[in-house]
Amino acid sequence: MKRKVLVVDDDSTVCFLVKTWLSEADFEVEYVNSGEEALKNVHQIEPDIVISDVLMPGMDGYELKQWLLHNPQTAGIPFVFLSSQCEMTDQLKGLRTGADDYICKPFSKEELLDSMKKVMERAAHTRSFHTRADFIGNLAQTRLSDLIHILEMNRRSGELVVRNLKGSGIGSVFFLKGCIVKAASGLLEGEEAFYGLMGEEDGHFEFYARKIEGLGQIHMDNKSLLLNAERLIDTGRRLDTLLPDSDVLLRIEHRRTPPELMKRSDVRNLHKVLLMIDEQKTVREIFNCGFMSRPRAASVIADLFAADMISIRERKPLAEASQYPPEPMIDKRLSEALKDTEARSLTGILEFKLRPTKAAIYFQNGHIIHACHGEVTAKKALYRIFSEKSGIFDFTPQSVSVPRTIHDTLKRLFDEGNREIRGLQGLKRELFNGVAGIILHVSKETSIIRNIPNMEYILSLAQQYDRLEDIIDASNLTDFQTYNYMSYMNRMGIITISRQKTQLLVSPEIGR
Repeated sequence: MKRKVLVVDDDSTVCFLVKTWLSEADFEVEYVNSGEEALKNVHQIEPDIVISDVLMPGMDGYELKQWLLHNPQTAGIPFVFLSSQCEMTDQLKGLRTGADDYICKPFSKEELLDSMKKVMERAAHTRSFHTRADFIGNLAQTRLSDLIHILEMNRRSGELVVRNLKGSGIGSVFFLKGCIVKAASGLLEGEEAFYGLMGEEDGHFEFYARKIEGLGQIHMDNKSLLLNAERLIDTGRRLDTLLPDSDVLLRIEHRRTPPELMKRSDVRNLHKVLLMIDEQKTVREIFNCGFMSRPRAASVIADLFAADMISIRERKPLAEASQYPPEPMIDKRLSEALKDTEARSLTGILEFKLRPTKAAIYFQNGHIIHACHGEVTAKKALYRIFSEKSGIFDFTPQSVSVPRTIHDTLKRLFDEGNREIRGLQGLKRELFNGVAGIILHVSKETSIIRNIPNMEYILSLAQQYDRLEDIIDASNLTDFQTYNYMSYMNRMGIITISRQKTQLLVSPEIGR
């Protein structure tokens, strides 16, 4: 019986090529041009494997994979990404979403068939393996901590799989002679993944005895791990009495961290949570940030409440807020032109004329891949183009040979661009003429900001330039992102932003 393959790609040329090669290799192939179509037809097609592009109009490949994972009937279908995004970070992101392989475009027939063979063999092995669980149980009846004690006492080696009530995998804990050596859950690995799994109270578990290979990520003993997990979970439970729901926004009241909180909490996580609050993330978004577990994030927020450092921010109820969505900030003519270019899968350059600054947007098969605004490039240039209303624009179909600096879908670019423009318009323009200075006596705080992505980079720019506007212009980040980092460091007392020119006090500790 032929194996069925569902190919999902908005590029008909790629779909035809894949279908031809796989049909010659005795596969039965169906293809659709969007993630939405794939979800609509997957139960009818019943594929043995799904091959999907990453960047597509509407639902992208990552979202398609998540939808399939959340359905018990499709969660076990092997999944392969086929993408022109071939940086190591892109491939890791794809594999961490649960994909079985990641093929880079352009690819050869041999690469495709080798991947199919590898993935199908692994899937067959996994199906055989997962029908022989040594024991299974319900989390409502048996706590994971009790199960871990049993595995430790019996010096068992193998994989403990945790599943939700629908049967989809949440994560795994790996044991070597009773000792926890690895854990994985979504994008989390190691101790943070373990703490996240320990916070699960509903669902099922299965243990598969097998040989565990590879280096361990966890070097803490089981007792210490369990104690840490219980402490985080107990502290985080205080939030239930403090928050009406997880969709609230928080406000920072002050940043004077008590010494006892500095000793009890990880300073890096404290400042990461404060930065997300600055960025107006909801509690739910902080929980799902992807670089710390939910129990860890809940514990940090609870500690900040206990220290009176944060409070609940007043806002409209969600139902009322969603009833009146904010007005789009991007010019309607431009947004319609971009949507049309995407729908027609055009390749070429959209040039802007009669504007103070020369600007252009580059397209490949309907996707925005690059933008320039004067000397500025990438997303930063695109959002500056979005913010301007004057002038005219003209699209020229032609081949493009620029490096790809933009990878998001058009919808995401619109959403982020609107937030960027709205945020910048809410600022007083005189702020940008302010002069930045680094404060010597708190330069020791640079050890903290080195652990926050991009913060040390922005601080290095503050050493090179005086005015805030010059720092924003020199930054590779978008204008509003750079402003937020500068504002955050100003509130932390690491830098000052004043209207008068001040002496730049550079500590020898900075930049080491």
